[in-house]
Amino acid sequence: MKLIEAVQLSKPHCHLFCVGDDWQSIYGFKGSDLKIFEEFNAGREGTTSFQIAKNYRSFPHIVGRGKWFIEKNPRQIKKTVTSGLTTDPSIAAKFPFDFITWQQMTDRLNEITESYSAHKIKIFLLGRYTSDYPDDIFAQLVTAGAQAHEKSVILGKTHIEFSTIHGSKGLEADYVFILPPAKKSAEFPSLYEDDPVMNLVMPKRDNFEFAEERRLMYVAMTRAQKQVFFVLRGQKIDANESIFYCEIHDYLKSLHQDNQSSS
Repeated sequence: MKLIEAVQLSKPHCHLFCVGDDWQSIYGFKGSDLKIFEEFNAGREGTTSFQIAKNYRSFPHIVGRGKWFIEKNPRQIKKTVTSGLTTDPSIAAKFPFDFITWQQMTDRLNEITESYSAHKIKIFLLGRYTSDYPDDIFAQLVTAGAQAHEKSVILGKTHIEFSTIHGSKGLEADYVFILPPAKKSAEFPSLYEDDPVMNLVMPKRDNFEFAEERRLMYVAMTRAQKQVFFVLRGQKIDANESIFYCEIHDYLKSLHQDNQSSS
């Protein structure tokens, strides 16, 4: 932002075109500041903002649920976002937007691979931390005939890759599996607080609890074109599993109840 302001001061008649998404602002630890988005037009005569309102990556159910999730943070800029894709009903029926256990993950990966045996597809296994690398899952897939590569395996024509959520930003896959933290002491959303001395050099943080972690989960969910799977650490969903998991599960439950009532 300081570079843009310097350019404007040195070249008053220059034209600038800037692209960004406050919903995906996940680099607060590097100094990212939501004020850049919120106050971009302030004091800049003739500035016009446009919304990129059509998502051509994800099917409508992912776009809609992602929008619901991110807009719970009151600081996020409200947008009317829709999908440019038409949902294939068979996909939603066969692979529901759902929660699965760690033990069920290998079976689900094999099911997807077999269903798309004639097509190249990509699957992300996304972790909040680098320590979430799923050694045992990849070992099982290699035993089943997958070819091992660095942080990924290829099973038939399916490319299954592990990445941190931060590392996946800007990328996409057909399916996304969001992994639970491998370390029992780790959580998603992260409960760790920065050292107070960081407040002297970093932008003022959101007052809304876990605001940046919410944006991080939003980024994870919206890497997928077709479906998202939330992998459980245990056998059931509870507050100890993840605050976000509970929130999303309750929302999906309410959608299901509303659909049953309307039918």
